[in-house]
Amino acid sequence: MTSIEKILFDYEAGTITKREQVAALAQLITPETVSAILASIPADLVQELLSWARSMPLEGGVYIGAELSGEEAHKRAGQSRLAVRTLRERRRC
Repeated sequence: MTSIEKILFDYEAGTITKREQVAALAQLITPETVSAILASIPADLVQELLSWARSMPLEGGVYIGAELSGEEAHKRAGQSRLAVRTLRERRRC
């Protein structure tokens, strides 16, 4: 099972929320992976990710996560910013 399949399965199984599903998928998005990720998820979830990217700030903000170290929160915030930029650029194409 790939990371994407696991995220989709976890949501369907009720172990994560829709917001957690979107956040988990966003952590996988880079300029190199965006096409494959968007092609492998349902259209409504693609729209959720694009909506998420439009609503997220590119700078500043706070990354909230349960039991994250400062270093891990910083890393995830950086990955979220990368995903936002990538999705916004993708949408312009």
